Amino acid sequence: MSEKTMRDKKKEVEHRYLIGFLSLLRNGLEMSDDDIECTESPDFIINLNNKRIGIEITEHHSSEKDANERQRRATEEDWELLRKTIMDSVWKDSALSQTHSYLEFRKLELPHRRDFTRFADELIKLSREMITSGLQVVKLDERYPLLYKYVGRMYLKIVECFISWDWNHDAGSVGLTEPELIRTIEPKIGKAVKYVQGCMDELWLVIIEGHRISQAMGVYLERYLTHFSELDSMLQQLRFNKVYIHQYMQNVIYKWPGWVKIGQERFIETI
Repeated sequence: MSEKTMRDKKKEVEHRYLIGFLSLLRNGLEMSDDDIECTESPDFIINLNNKRIGIEITEHHSSEKDANERQRRATEEDWELLRKTIMDSVWKDSALSQTHSYLEFRKLELPHRRDFTRFADELIKLSREMITSGLQVVKLDERYPLLYKYVGRMYLKIVECFISWDWNHDAGSVGLTEPELIRTIEPKIGKAVKYVQGCMDELWLVIIEGHRISQAMGVYLERYLTHFSELDSMLQQLRFNKVYIHQYMQNVIYKWPGWVKIGQERFIETI
């Protein structure tokens, strides 16, 4: 993939994050494409409430290892491969092609890759039983030995579209830590200083928690954010008028100053 193609793909993803963020921030009101300018410094400029607002977008990533020294990215890659194995079977099955499942793993541990197919086979068999019986949640037992070893509960519901199945991503998070969030923001400090704000009324920073394990911040961030005094002091010194954390998968925004919560946790499809 060429460098230009990679830049274009990154911009496309950032634009989709921006649209979701603005829709939630404005309570579902869509913005016209004419009111969104794709730029480089900052990433976007929007025209909102008679103001020109510069928006810089950055994705949050946790440290490479979790508290138990497990490689987050390696586990993340294994999950993506396992999910592909599962979905290849799901989409071939007419009874399951329009379903969504949430797998509640016992801990951040996946079967060995050699067992992925057997794991998916057990999962498909259980899913068919759930559809037939009308159950939307089951607690795993030893009738499904491989599933039982790794999964505590399984949730399954009928949906009206093709959607990829998920697991409890937050199992990969140790909870949001102040140093990790500061590391996410620090690279933007220098950029903010260089931005020419003469043509902008405000400058915002939007921090994205995406769908990967290494991006997980956990839920109910108010438990953490309001106690991050070092972060608060740093933000007060920056040129960003507002800072937002957008938990894309959970459809929730936290707005600084004050870390006001916008929206209610509701898991949505990945980008």
